[in-house]
Parts: sequence; C-alpha cells; structure tokens
Amino acid sequence: MSIAYRQFDNGVKNRASIDFIIGKAGKKFKARYDLLLVIAISLFTLVVSAYFDLYELLFHWTRQYDWFEIDELFITTLVFFPGLVWFSHRRWKDASFALNKSLEMQVSLEASESQKTESLKENRRLLNRISEIQEAERKRIASDLHDIFGQYLTAIHANASTIRTSLKQGSDLINLADKIILESQQLSKLTRLMLDELRPTILEKVGLDGALTNLVSKWQENNPTYQIELSSNGDDEKVDISVALVIYRTVQEGLTNIIKHSGATEVSLFVDYQSIGEDDSDNWIFMLLSDNGNGFVYPAETEGLGLIGIRERVNNLEGSFEIVATPGEGVELSVLIPNEV
Repeated sequence: MSIAYRQFDNGVKNRASIDFIIGKAGKKFKARYDLLLVIAISLFTLVVSAYFDLYELLFHWTRQYDWFEIDELFITTLVFFPGLVWFSHRRWKDASFALNKSLEMQVSLEASESQKTESLKENRRLLNRISEIQEAERKRIASDLHDIFGQYLTAIHANASTIRTSLKQGSDLINLADKIILESQQLSKLTRLMLDELRPTILEKVGLDGALTNLVSKWQENNPTYQIELSSNGDDEKVDISVALVIYRTVQEGLTNIIKHSGATEVSLFVDYQSIGEDDSDNWIFMLLSDNGNGFVYPAETEGLGLIGIRERVNNLEGSFEIVATPGEGVELSVLIPNEV
C-alpha cells in the first residue's frame, strides 16, 4: 500500500512537471499566434485603406477641425507605433527569461527531489543494517548468557545443594547453603527473563501468536494488578520472522511503558493477520495496543528512546507507526507493516 502510494505520488509529480512545461510552452505558442494575428490584421487594414483611399477621406474630414491639429496625430502615431513594438519586445524578452528560469527551477527541484529520495532510501538501508547488527549482538549476548552464565549458575546451585545435604542438622551453615540455593534460583529466573528480552527464540518455535500469548502471560504474572486481554484475527503461519520480531518488540516496549507511565488498570492487545493472503503485494499485519490509563498530550516534546527505536524499525519495513493519546483517556499504539521483506 505505501509502496504503491509512493509510486502513484511520484507519477503525479512527474505528470505535474510535464503539465507545467506544456503549459509554459503553450503560452509561448499563443504569444506567437497573437503576434501573427496582429501582423495579419495590419496587412488587411493596409489593403482596405489602399482600396478605399481611407487616408484621403480622413484628411478631408479632419480639415474642418484643423484648429485641433488632428492632422498631426499621424506623426504622433508613427512615433507611438515603434514605441509599442519596443515595449512588446521587452515584455516578450522578460516573459521568455521568466519561462526559462521557471523551467530551470523545475528541473532543479526535480533533481533535488530525486536526490532526497535516494538519500532517504540509503538512510533506510543503513538503519536496516544497524537493526540487523543490533539483533546479531543481542543474539550473541543471549548465547553467552545461556552457555556461560547459565552453566555457572547451575554449578553454584548444584554445589550448594550438595553442601546442604552433606551438613548435619543444626549446623549454622545450613541457612547459608539455603540462601545460596535461593539466590541462584532467583538469578536463573532473572537470566531467563533477560534471554527472552534479548532473543525471543520462542518466535521461531511457536510463531508470533504463541510468542505474544507467552509474553502477555508472563507480563500478567509479574503485574497481577493489570487486566490484559489478548485477541487475534487470522493465521500467523505466513508472518515473516523480521516482521514478527518488530511486532514482538513493539508490544514489549508498549507494555513496559504502560507499567512506567500509564497508571492503567485495563490493557487490550489485538493483532490482525487477516490481510495476509495469496497475493504477496497486499500482505499486511496490524497490531493495536491500548490502555485506559492517564494518557498524555501527544505529540510530546520528547519521545522515549524505546519508541523512537520502534518507530525506526517500523519505518524501515515500509510500515506505519501511530500513537493516539488523550489526557485522561488512555493511549492507543498501532502498527501496520507489510509482510514482505
């Protein structure tokens, strides 16, 4: 949709440029036509005057008004006529100069627009590359946490459990061993949460719908004071992994902001896969996250880095990102992304 719209928009601009040039050329052609018409009328007047001796008739008619010196108007007209020719020539040159300048400016504007479009495409390619590097770095950190940090936590838990079972009842070290076991369990839980945030591998295992269900379930578990409703329409089987990742990150960031700023009690998440069909050129995914919180005046003077990052990710995928916020009436965050990468 956005791609087709831009193609249409570019076509309109090109057509407008062509119409502009044709219009200017048409005006120039009309000026030449008017000049030829004036010459033709003058020649016709000459023929008629010669045939009817209009000058002699005018001379005899003006003799009775000689005291008005009307007969001197002929000399005045002879001077006035070259003056009109000179004035018309100057206006013609000014109009031609203005036309050429207008055409040059139009060409320059089109070249600038084309350069701007190319720069925008290049920026988006760079942002896509940055996003890819960020995800690769997230994946590497997640792998290190899982393989190294996770192993050490498992070893600490096992060693503390061994020490705990080897101690005699009543030993002062039993409480210390229990504390080590409890803290290692807490660190393991925290590590799993960090792994989910860094690299949601669940997306590749159960798809976007299952990953969102899992995310919402854990969020509800950690924030029991909120009532959250998740609904979807359609099948997520054909969702591209990069699109699914952006949707997942958007929901993550949105839920985090709800906890930090909204003061809401009810949250609603809706994802529509229904627009995904056989025609790859018309595959779109829609996501809407809303709450009944305090809201705010939008657009705000500043926007969080998380939302800025999400907006850039969505824009890089040729999608649209929108926030509707009203003080006292909550916030709606919506994302529309084409399922084509």
